[in-house]
Amino acid sequence: MKVARHADGYVTGRPQKSVRFAAMIAHADDPEMLDICIRHHLAAGFEHIFVSLNRDDPRSAIVARTYSEIGRVRVARMSDYAGDGLKFFTEALPVIREWCAPEWLALIDSDEFWMVEGGNIHNMRGLVGCDVVEVRRFNAPVVSGAERHGVSPDSLVFAPEERSSHWLRGKVGPKVMVRPDKIQSITQGAHGAEGPGGIRSAKTTDAVILHLPFTTLDRFQRKVDAVRARLGLYGGRFKPSHARHWRAWAQLNDDGIVSEFKAQCLDAQEAERLVTSGELVKVSRLLSGVDDTAAAASVCGPSL
Repeated sequence: MKVARHADGYVTGRPQKSVRFAAMIAHADDPEMLDICIRHHLAAGFEHIFVSLNRDDPRSAIVARTYSEIGRVRVARMSDYAGDGLKFFTEALPVIREWCAPEWLALIDSDEFWMVEGGNIHNMRGLVGCDVVEVRRFNAPVVSGAERHGVSPDSLVFAPEERSSHWLRGKVGPKVMVRPDKIQSITQGAHGAEGPGGIRSAKTTDAVILHLPFTTLDRFQRKVDAVRARLGLYGGRFKPSHARHWRAWAQLNDDGIVSEFKAQCLDAQEAERLVTSGELVKVSRLLSGVDDTAAAASVCGPSL
C-alpha cells in the first residue's frame, strides 16, 4: 500500500489491491473502547478501517494513530471532513471511497462489535443482489464478576421481540453495511441508507452486533456529558421519538447518574435467572440457533 504521511500525523493512502470489507468506526467514547473495537474488527477480517474521531480527545487520538501505523487504519477528525455533525456517516462516504474503494462498508460506533458466524466477515452469505444489509443489534448488561469489556460469542445480551420502557432490555434498531458506490446518504445513527434510484436491501442472520453501552460508572458519566453536549448542539433536529434515553440521561443529576448505572447492572444470580427465562441469551445462540439456556453459569459481559 502506498502511504502518504501528513503533518498532523494521520496516514492516508490507497490499497494496491481490491478491498471487499471495510468498516467505519465513529468514536466519541473512552479510548479503551476504541482500542478494543479496532482490534476486534481487524481480527474479524475487515481489511481496512476508517476511524472518525468525533470528540476532541487526545488520548483517543493516540490510540487511533498507533493503529494507523500498520497501514490498514486511517484516522480523521470529524471536523476535517464533515460539515454537519449529524451527517458525518454520509460525508465520510466519498472520503472512504477515494481511500480504499471497498465493496462493502460496515458503519459502526466504537461500543459496537460485529459478531460473525465463524468469526470472520468473509463468511457472510447472501450479499449478491443487494446494496444494503441490515444487521441486528443487541444490548449487553453489566454482569457482576464477569470479564470487563467482555466481547465474545459467550457474551450475554438481551434479545427481546419488542421495544421496552427499560431501554437496555428492549429491542433496539439495527445498523447497516452498505455498498458505498450505490449509496447516496446514510440515515441518522446509521440505521438505514438511501440511494439515488432506490436501493436493494436485505437482512442477515450471519452476523449480529454486540452493543456495550455500559461498562463502568466513570464511562457512563462521560457518556452523559457527551450526550448533553450533543443535544445542546443538535437536539432541535431529533424527532420526538428519537433518542428518548439520551434525553432522560441528560436530565440526571449526579445521584441520578449513579442510580441509572446501577439499574443496568446484574449480579450473577440475576443473570442466571434471566438466562433461564430466555430474556438473556448468548451471542452464539443468536448466530447458530443453538439453545444455550442451560449454560447460565458461564456468564460473560462487562463487569462491575
